[in-house]
Amino acid sequence: MSQATAARDARIADKLAKLNAAMDVICAANPDSPLARIRAATIAARKRTGDNRIGTAVKQGRYDVCLTTYAGRRTTVDVLAHGLSVDDAVAYLNSL
Repeated sequence: MSQATAARDARIADKLAKLNAAMDVICAANPDSPLARIRAATIAARKRTGDNRIGTAVKQGRYDVCLTTYAGRRTTVDVLAHGLSVDDAVAYLNSL
């Protein structure tokens, strides 16, 4: 790995750590919010399955449960479930 790539990866990791810390604060302050419920279910599904590709996307107020794969500069998103309500998305994530 080149020094430029290592530096870029370190910057990305730092930004993600800051984003995750901010999300932790927001979700702790509002534990019953849709965001907190989806986040908790996503993290639990990742831990349960050992698959860090599990995630969600919001489109027009509905949730998609996805598997996102990063390969260099190429990203592949496979939608597992489309157009779910918060309750249905949480239930789907809990079923993984």
